[in-house]
Amino acid sequence: PTVYEGRTIMHCHILEHEDQGAMGWMDVLGGVAAPTYPVGTTFSPYYQIDNNGGGTVPLAPTNLSATVVSSSQINIAWTDNSDNEFEFEIERSLDGVTFVPLTTVSAETVSYSDASLAAETTYFYQVRATNAVGASDYSNTASATTDPATAGALVQVRTVTLSTVSQGRGQKSARAVVVVEDDQGNLVSNATVSGTFTGSYNEAGDGVTDANGSATIDTSATAKGGVSFTFCVNTITVAGLTDYLGPDVCSGF
Repeated sequence: PTVYEGRTIMHCHILEHEDQGAMGWMDVLGGVAAPTYPVGTTFSPYYQIDNNGGGTVPLAPTNLSATVVSSSQINIAWTDNSDNEFEFEIERSLDGVTFVPLTTVSAETVSYSDASLAAETTYFYQVRATNAVGASDYSNTASATTDPATAGALVQVRTVTLSTVSQGRGQKSARAVVVVEDDQGNLVSNATVSGTFTGSYNEAGDGVTDANGSATIDTSATAKGGVSFTFCVNTITVAGLTDYLGPDVCSGF
């Protein structure tokens, strides 16, 4: 072993916040011994931590409920019974037996809106709290059935999500994902979305929505380094519904 002829350093970590399995202790052989601490103190040359970094798993959330909002959205809510969770894991099922991960939400969150669902379909949910030590038990199961689809008359923007796409050699293009719905909240497919990028990118583009009402529009131009841009939806056209002709719906990145 290497002999360390250094000084003793006192350093404190709050394990519940910082330990992710990378912290531990080591013995220093030889060299200068640890100092003599004042009488009555509880200092030690080192403290051994266990594999869990101390602490306990969070308590399970309770009172999970599911409330239908429309033909494509269900809202769920629960009671947070712990004060040491890092996040909540939400799972969804179509039969109440086989659950699959849906999403995670941050600590202290007690609700979630599940959108882009199929009409007249029953969905089941369960939630659990997690931290570095482990996961709680699952909450109770809650379910709700989406409303029948009601035909809308107007087409509109539901969301605009912006990102960049690596094109290699440090270059990246801009991407806008636009979700389109009608005025009854139904997702709209085969709609043509036209919009404009400004900022680090300056060009117009368009895309056609898929079965999930989503259209992806990428720039042909690329940029390097830190980029800043805005994408504005200018128009949406689709057969059978009144077109959207403005005002622009914009989002920044």
